Formats: sequence, C-alpha cells, structure tokens
Amino acid sequence: MMWIAGIVAILSLSFLILAHEIGHFFVAQWTGMKVEEFGIGYPPRLFSYRAKESGIVYSINWIPFGGFVKIKGEDGERGEGSFKEKSFWEKSAVILAGVAMNLLIAILLFGAVHILGSPSVIEDSNITALNPYVQIADVVPDSPADVAGLKMGDIINGVSVENNIIDIEKVETVQNTVMEYKGEQIKLLISRESEQMEISLIPRVEYPDDEGAMGVGLVRAGLVKVVWYKAPVEALKSTWDLTKLIFAFLGDMIVRLFTKGQIPADVVGPVGIVAMSGQIASMGFSYVLWVIAMVSLNLFLINLFPLPALDGGRFIFLIIEKIKGSPINEKVEQWIHLSGFVMLIVLAVLITARDVIRLF
Repeated sequence: MMWIAGIVAILSLSFLILAHEIGHFFVAQWTGMKVEEFGIGYPPRLFSYRAKESGIVYSINWIPFGGFVKIKGEDGERGEGSFKEKSFWEKSAVILAGVAMNLLIAILLFGAVHILGSPSVIEDSNITALNPYVQIADVVPDSPADVAGLKMGDIINGVSVENNIIDIEKVETVQNTVMEYKGEQIKLLISRESEQMEISLIPRVEYPDDEGAMGVGLVRAGLVKVVWYKAPVEALKSTWDLTKLIFAFLGDMIVRLFTKGQIPADVVGPVGIVAMSGQIASMGFSYVLWVIAMVSLNLFLINLFPLPALDGGRFIFLIIEKIKGSPINEKVEQWIHLSGFVMLIVLAVLITARDVIRLF
C-alpha cells in the first residue's frame, strides 16, 4: 500500500509541475514566441526528443525539483519569435501563465473535494459528516500525554480499558472515558502516519483546568459534502482562506531562513510528501485530492514570491524595465537569476536530506 501511495504522490507532483510548465508553453506559443525546449526537472538530461515540425526539444531531466520552458530570447537573443521582442503585456502573460495554471488546478480540485466531501473540523453532534475521527490538535509539555509520546496529529481510534476496547468517533467519548479512569492506566489505539500503535498512560487526578487529565487538545474531523452548485463558491472560499495561511507561513519561513538560517520543521519536500502519502491515501480519496490541491496552491504562491529565478522575481524585473523605459543589463539579470536558482537548489537539497533523515 505504501509503495502505491508513493507512486501516486510522485505522479501528482509531476502532474502539477507539468501543468505549470504547460501554462508557460501554450501562452508563449499563443503570443508568437519560439519555444526551444520543454523540460521536466532540471539538467543534466535523462532523455530528450526533438519534434520534426516545430523543432521543439522535449526533455526529462535528472534533478526532479521543477521544470522549465526554454523560450528564444530569454537569454537576450533577438529576432523573430524572441521573448525580448515582445511587449510588456505579452511577456507578463507568459511569465504568469504557470502560476495561473496552478491556481486554476487548486480551485478545481477544491471544488471536487467539496462535492465528494471536504476534510473539516466538526461538532460531536454532526451526524451527516462522513468518516468522522478524533485527532490530537495540541499536546501540553510535560503532561501525561507528552511523557507517553503522544504527538499533535495523532488519530485516536479507540481506548482500551480492562481488556475492553471503546471505539472512538467523538471527542466527548474520549473525555468521558478519561474522566472515568483518572489515576488508572489506559491504552490509546493510535494511527500515526502509516503506523498503528498502542500508547499507555495514566490520566491525572488533579490538573490545571485548561489542560485536562491527559494534557491534550482534541478536535473531531470528518468529510462534509455540499451540493454541486455550491462547490465553486466553497472552492473559492477554501482557496482564499488557505492562501492567507500559506502566505503567512511562507513569509515566516523566508524571514527565518535569512535571519536565523533555519528551515521550519513543518516544511517538507518531495520525499516528505511521499513519506506522508501512505496515511493520506488510507484516509480516502478526498484527502488525496485535498493534499494535491494544497500542493498546487503552494506552487502558485511560492512562484509568485519576488525572488530571483522564480516567476515572481522575473515579473518584478519586467516591471522595473517598464518603469525605467529601457532594458535591464542582461548579464546582471542573468547573474541574479542564476544565483537565485542555485539557492533554490541548495534549499531543496537541504529539505530533501532532512526528509530522508526523518525516515531513518
């Protein structure tokens, strides 16, 4: 099951990268630019094919952290079909077409998820939600839950007391069971990523009012459906709400990276996504679509950041050029984008290395 989920995760990432580059590709052709190469991943090349009629080289490359469309004139070359010869609006359309594709895919997938059932925090009284479960949202330091090894994100499937297993679908059931057996040992049946485990602990008899006997915060979650004609509105709401959260997170990540040299622990790369895919796949198709939509939305926002080598950085250079009324020094621009590209590759390698260390 895990290897199948891993393949699905890799294919999903490849699809999102492909869609991003297809956006650049088609808009470049639509504006009359000459596309020289369409590549998945970054060189060195693994495989390439040159189309006879168009002369476009299609390539698959060894470094699987992105993709590219090579357009005539991006390196300063002029002539028919050159990027440099096009207007500000045509160049802007090409640069922003990739992120537009990722945003569109995210909205469409969120819409599908709302029709199938979107992952949502629900009340115990909700009887219409599909596949409800209780999840740990917070663990108080030095509490019985923390000492026992419970973690944020753990799903509580059941509580074992005196050889009896109590199935858990509501927060109230956990709370009542814990209150009944304060001071006695209980076992929690936990799902964590792709693992199933039993964790024993003794709920406290005396405890702060805001911590509870175990020292955890609990939420109930499940899949909530909407009728198809409401899905587009709900998809736009989800996209907007999540965009604000992701934008704040990415901003904090960049600040911490440049001020403290730290990568937040919550950041994962392709290896980390594959590692989590087993649990995600086991939770159902809606969760898989939700995660793919989230990744697509992340690609949209990350590429919009005004950093060298990213679409947002290239767009900033276009705006500066438009304001100046004259081209920016090509060598300076190329050097800045190359430096940004190297930084992104180093960052991707560091995140991937950390993901691998976590696995082992």
